[in-house]
Amino acid sequence: MHFGSEELLERVERRLESNPRLRLTQLSRDLGIDRHAVEAAARQATGNSFRDFRQVLLMEKAFLLMNTDPGITLKELSDKLDYHPQDLSRFLRCKSGETFRELSKSARTAKFFGNSGF
Repeated sequence: MHFGSEELLERVERRLESNPRLRLTQLSRDLGIDRHAVEAAARQATGNSFRDFRQVLLMEKAFLLMNTDPGITLKELSDKLDYHPQDLSRFLRCKSGETFRELSKSARTAKFFGNSGF
């Protein structure tokens, strides 16, 4: 199967929406495409590795969920993203520089997307 970079990344995004923790090897197997082609498409389109691309999508999804439901708890968010709460908390803090509580507060005050630094 041959896809253009944009079409391939759209397929990758759809798969990652349903399973944000999907690894490159499994994803490429599911799509029937060489993992190097997926990595190259991510790098060409974003300038980042597949891992970075996946993490940006995860952050965007987390931010969207927190913005949509400002009262969401870490447990609820981690369930929706299929993460262990402690792992998600560490990931959010590492990538945004803020704790879940700080991010959640930002969502409630609607200053969210522009100030994340991500």
